[in-house]
Amino acid sequence: LLGWRDRTIARLEAFSAGEPDPPDPWPAELEDDDRINDWIHEQHAGRSPEQLVADYDASYDGLIRALGSLPDDKLTDADALSWVGEPVVDVDFTGHLHDEHVPAVRAWLAGAPRG
Repeated sequence: LLGWRDRTIARLEAFSAGEPDPPDPWPAELEDDDRINDWIHEQHAGRSPEQLVADYDASYDGLIRALGSLPDDKLTDADALSWVGEPVVDVDFTGHLHDEHVPAVRAWLAGAPRG
């Protein structure tokens, strides 16, 4: 979840700064979401659940900062961010992750070793 959130934040920050979309953090040959998720998981495999949850929690602040840095006129422009496809003010930047992934994450956290 954090890998995708970080990507979104980087894209919003680049847009706000008038820069092109940054490259994805994963290798370009990974085009399937499942393979990308596997790659992200491998990058964070040695981190504790507490570290991951803390970083994910902190990413909300990063998302808020990135959204807050967007020019006002772009927030309601449906064409401002082609990868969003609707006005930024109408986007639920957290819904998909919570609806689809939170149950699996909670189950993982319940069974993950602590330390």
